[in-house]
Amino acid sequence: MKITLKDSSPLPVYQQIHDAVVRGIATGQLAPGSKLLSVRAIAKELGINPATVVKAYDLLKEEGLIESKQRGQTTVAYTPESFEPAPASAWDEALMQVLALGKAQGRSNQEIVDAVQGQLIWLETQREASRV
Repeated sequence: MKITLKDSSPLPVYQQIHDAVVRGIATGQLAPGSKLLSVRAIAKELGINPATVVKAYDLLKEEGLIESKQRGQTTVAYTPESFEPAPASAWDEALMQVLALGKAQGRSNQEIVDAVQGQLIWLETQREASRV
């Protein structure tokens, strides 16, 4: 999976890496058990400090989406059947932040609902395309 950083993004680089991996998992581009590039390989490819990649990978591990195996091999760990999010999960917090941002920017409830539904449809379309 190719990770592309956007210089114009307000998100820090580690968050962009995190989000790219999450999208890859959500769309099926990264299946459970898929091997991810090493921290050094990603850092070299993107021209960034390895500590930045470590920060992204640590966040993904906390969320239960990836796991490290022997010899530093990192793989996708997420399977819907085995993942049980914590009651006050990072997912809930991230969702609240997105909803709060939408409201703070003056979006109506319907605009927010429509945007969420549109993104879910896009994710499902990508997931179906990756199965073909």
